[in-house]
Amino acid sequence: MRGPVRTRVAAALALCVAAACSHDADPAAARAPEVHAAPQLAVRTPRSTDPDAAGLRRSIERGRVDEAHAREAVLARLDPGEARVLAARLSAISGRIVDAIREIEAARKERPADPDVYATAAEIYAAAGKLDAGWDEVKAGDAACGSAPELLRARGVLWISRSGGARKGLGFLEDARRADAELPFVDRPLSQAHLLVGKEDSAAHKPKDALVHARFAASLDPEDVDARRFLSEALVLNGDFEPAVAEIQTLVDRGEPLVSELALLHKKAGIAALLEHDRERALRHFVSARKLGLTDAELATGARLLGEEAAAKVGLGVEAYKAGDLAAAKARSKEALELEPDGIQAQNLLAVVLFKESDYAGAIALWRVVLETAQKEDLALPEPVHLNLARAQELSGDAAAARTTLEAYLARDPSGPWVADTRAALALLPPKKTGD
Repeated sequence: MRGPVRTRVAAALALCVAAACSHDADPAAARAPEVHAAPQLAVRTPRSTDPDAAGLRRSIERGRVDEAHAREAVLARLDPGEARVLAARLSAISGRIVDAIREIEAARKERPADPDVYATAAEIYAAAGKLDAGWDEVKAGDAACGSAPELLRARGVLWISRSGGARKGLGFLEDARRADAELPFVDRPLSQAHLLVGKEDSAAHKPKDALVHARFAASLDPEDVDARRFLSEALVLNGDFEPAVAEIQTLVDRGEPLVSELALLHKKAGIAALLEHDRERALRHFVSARKLGLTDAELATGARLLGEEAAAKVGLGVEAYKAGDLAAAKARSKEALELEPDGIQAQNLLAVVLFKESDYAGAIALWRVVLETAQKEDLALPEPVHLNLARAQELSGDAAAARTTLEAYLARDPSGPWVADTRAALALLPPKKTGD
């Protein structure tokens, strides 16, 4: 007799394991007696409409532990049954799983036919990675309460917590929302379900479907970083770069460490704009990418285009200066520097304009940078920038600085093309004061 009994037990266990591992079968249903037209046995705890209670639910659902604890006092005003399940959720998100289960068991004793007790327990177990225990709670809830939106929600949470279960979980969560439009603790898992299904569609090269799910995910949980990043990705897949960039910019503005990601996205948007023959938009994105930290090597084509455009702006600025239009020359030089902040041609042109406007301090700052860059990169300047700098320093009242600038040139390049002019400028400076 022992052999056949052992065989039957092994077969039964094999069936249970197969059911639990299937992506198409409900593990709770596999372990529970089949329920036909489940009777309405549920005896629910009244759900408070107190705005403070609603705020506490939102804080718990979003995982904002400090904010939830700040609202914790409202529990004393609620029905004890609702207070216990909310206290259990608060303990769970605070990492106190034992306390959470203790609250659940106390609530179960007080209200054994409340589906929210079983559903909350199932979802706490799911968050802790204990899916079998979660399905046991759903099974017990089915038996004690019959069909209930809360248990549909719990099924959805459990399904999205297992590999390959996102689409099925999404269906249960949508059913729960349809069954009770005001059911709490649905938005966050529903957002995650849409996110997971959207990623599956993206991997399956279904960009339009992925975008639909991405929009749902972000709308249901606007503060979720993963949801908004995936929305950006889905927009890119659909060729919609401007809102994709805006999504990541919003996250960066909120303090998320995504500056590098935003820079690369600007580069991609710039390339896409070039392919659409929109050079102006491409340049704007390349400028943003550079400001956010991309090097010329990383920008590649973008850096070359920025350099070309900056050179063209400088050319226009020079022509404007020659024509006596200082305002236009100044504007073009600033536009060139926006495109290429380190461009010494634009810096020099702007310095010349500022000097003409008697803004000696501004001219001095720019000419110093031009000289430092030229020396660092061993560049031969086509004009005597050091003489211009010295003249600006003298006119600003700092003859000692002017002398230092001129003497530095003679020491650095004693046979340079402007040695004679430099010596003549030195001779025109006031004599050194004693001690200089």
